[in-house]
Amino acid sequence: MRRIPSLALVATLALASNLVPLEAQPRPRAWPSLPSQLREAGAPESSPLAQLIRENQDFRVLRPEEASDPLPIPPWLRALWRRSHPAEPLAGGDPTGGYPWVLPEVYQWMRLHPDLEPGGELDLDAGPPLKAAGEGSKEAEAEELRAAAGEAEEKLTAGPNTNVSGASSRNRAESDLRVNFWNPSQVVAASNDLGGPSQAQFYSSDGGESWHQSALPLVLGDRGHSDPTVDWTSDGTAWSVTIGIQLTPDNDLSLALRSYRSTDGGASWSFDQTISGDQSIPDKQLMWVDHADGSPHRDNIYVCYHLGPFPYVVRRVAGSGEWQAPVLLDGDLRHGTGVGCDVKSDGAGTVYVFWPSTSQRQIYFAKSTNGGATWSAARSILKTFGNAGMVTPGFAQRTILLYTASAAYRAGKKELAYLAWTDLSGLPGCKSPADQPRTNAASNCKTRIWVARSTNGGKTWGKAVKINDSTERNDQFHPWIAVDPTSGALALIYYDTKGDPERHKAYVYAQTSTDSGAHWSAPVQVSDRPTDESFSPQGFQFGDYNALSGIAGRFLPTWTDRRGGVNDQIWTAPITIP
Repeated sequence: MRRIPSLALVATLALASNLVPLEAQPRPRAWPSLPSQLREAGAPESSPLAQLIRENQDFRVLRPEEASDPLPIPPWLRALWRRSHPAEPLAGGDPTGGYPWVLPEVYQWMRLHPDLEPGGELDLDAGPPLKAAGEGSKEAEAEELRAAAGEAEEKLTAGPNTNVSGASSRNRAESDLRVNFWNPSQVVAASNDLGGPSQAQFYSSDGGESWHQSALPLVLGDRGHSDPTVDWTSDGTAWSVTIGIQLTPDNDLSLALRSYRSTDGGASWSFDQTISGDQSIPDKQLMWVDHADGSPHRDNIYVCYHLGPFPYVVRRVAGSGEWQAPVLLDGDLRHGTGVGCDVKSDGAGTVYVFWPSTSQRQIYFAKSTNGGATWSAARSILKTFGNAGMVTPGFAQRTILLYTASAAYRAGKKELAYLAWTDLSGLPGCKSPADQPRTNAASNCKTRIWVARSTNGGKTWGKAVKINDSTERNDQFHPWIAVDPTSGALALIYYDTKGDPERHKAYVYAQTSTDSGAHWSAPVQVSDRPTDESFSPQGFQFGDYNALSGIAGRFLPTWTDRRGGVNDQIWTAPITIP
């Protein structure tokens, strides 16, 4: 088992950015003036935020080329982060810039809270759930897709759209959701609450027909939360892990992974433990509970994340009441930043962790057959065309994260593992980070959803395929994949800008497979209205990921949706495979 290296070794930080290798960036330009930085941040003259900006104008701690790179982090916040966490050299060709992905969210929080205090009310909606009536487009789209696929009948159906996050006046974006496999009427979800004091939590006791809202309490010293994750253990306890964002009295900025639990179905939450120990830069975590009744490790909780460039996993052993020490999965700095991990287990309790490599443009994985006590050596399994993130016309402020979404299922002698991710199309002129379309809607380069599978526990992997390719200039992104533990059926969701020449308006689509991922259904439109996130006043756009969970032929997704208004909210719709 590999344990945590020294803090000096892990001080390298990671922010997924898009973009082109650092050596290909344009020539450095001058740093912005202090007045322009204050205007950009909207900082009142005498506010603590203005003072913080003034105190962090020593840009000698930054690389000169950072004055020209496209990362959405102002130089004063970079200087603050470097002062709080002196950085080691980056891996060659790593496009991440050495910052955690959460920093843009920290910047938006500061802009909304120039007093640098949590503040704000919970803004919970106690009224009835909001449902949008369909506009007739969903059935027409499904029929068109069925005809194109030559299918007499489409098995996949999508139900009414429902607003999960309620009538909030604040933006909610980036979400996770999990059905309680032991009691599917219970569902818990969560999202970032932009401008709010803490992570927004959502819960349903009728299988997602109606929703209520709650929130995580802040740990003393935390100014906010980011990166929501949720799940259930078999005793009916709901769990959530989030990043606690701390700003000390000396204005040092640090991060910590906080776990919370709820024993009343998500209505209220209590702090459980800081699971990242004394690490101060953990970022971009995801959580999974072993739900399999036949697993010797049922109810183990696993959380993957990255610490600077390095991927980690931490577990809570069922019945122990304590989280174990984090374990390093790959300590090779040459692999770049391992941002965008996912973790899943199958019916026998085998655990898989996947993550992309920003420098090598590859996807790695490790697995454990003893409940996370030890892990196999990290191994590269697939190549990608993009590196950390991609810019498209409808997603140009924040960029699309190249993350891994996975599922695992045990069927007899087959050990099935699945991966889905967003990548460039791989066609001529769309095979490298420099080819990405950026804001050019006429670009022939486009993003696509790719899927790959292994039938032998990850020993070998089949060829990656584009699940819904077309000649149209449209972009697909933010996939999430889930397996039905009762049947092995797969469901996959993603955004698609199909039909919009500007490549701005996106619908959510779903596809399913009932033969272990060998073939997929035609895509069916899930969201009954488009969302246009091409400009976000807060710069958050779609966030970094969506969610999907289901059992017994019924799946529930969550996605970020503006519905033509000014605020982003979290929406869902039941997806059914008869």
